[in-house]
Amino acid sequence: MMPDPTEAPQASRRPFRPHQKRLVLALLLGCGACGTTIVETTEQNVQPFAPLPVYAEWWSQLQVCSARVGPLDRVEWFTADGLTQNGGLVLAKWEPPHRITVLANQIETESVVKHEMLHDLLDGDPSHQAPAWNACGV
Repeated sequence: MMPDPTEAPQASRRPFRPHQKRLVLALLLGCGACGTTIVETTEQNVQPFAPLPVYAEWWSQLQVCSARVGPLDRVEWFTADGLTQNGGLVLAKWEPPHRITVLANQIETESVVKHEMLHDLLDGDPSHQAPAWNACGV
């Protein structure tokens, strides 16, 4: 039987080959929520920790200046002895959906912790384009 020339050809539904699956996975993991930027991160001696009581006050301040709300208890907190991103030392980092890792010697540094908290309230914003960055001064 001859195919009807007026019908659009149907796409082939072949499954991904193993090497194609690895490539797609690598692209998805490498790009993450950061657009096309590939971020290489290393962490040393990561441990969970309970947020300090002052974090609730800082969170409330950020909710006001950012006009964004969310429960602080959704955030998973971790401390690390070493933290680098793309080969450079960083003091803290935010990862989706709600994970914040802070260098152990920075967990009481308001500007560092509030910066990552604001990332969480803004659902990321890795390019720091939201007006809340200026409004909140972090």
